[in-house]
Amino acid sequence: MTRFDVILVVVLLGVSLCVTPVASAVSSRGHAESVTVVGPQGSTTVPLEEPRRLVVKGLRGDVVVVLDGHGVRVAESDCPDQVCVRTGLIASPGATIVCIPNGVSVTVGGDDHEAADVIVR
Repeated sequence: MTRFDVILVVVLLGVSLCVTPVASAVSSRGHAESVTVVGPQGSTTVPLEEPRRLVVKGLRGDVVVVLDGHGVRVAESDCPDQVCVRTGLIASPGATIVCIPNGVSVTVGGDDHEAADVIVR
């Protein structure tokens, strides 16, 4: 290991130690309070902390949305690629799951007034 390698490792370590707290502060979101489910037949908003199972009639079939008190996820869907199901649990205000073939979206609401417009995974 050369002197340059040691300097590079120290600099990278220093940068990562400085960036981690900033990234944590930026990514910390407000408190999630509700879930809004929008489908072809309308929308409904329910409290997030109450565990429940919602069946939404989509354009191609049923979409099963599960709230477990910690977050919300799409458990089942009659869509071909299952992207909405593979998204998994969401819990941050502004986080959204969309099932495009069924025309159903699930959005977490809360007290974060500056939530991101888009979350990409």
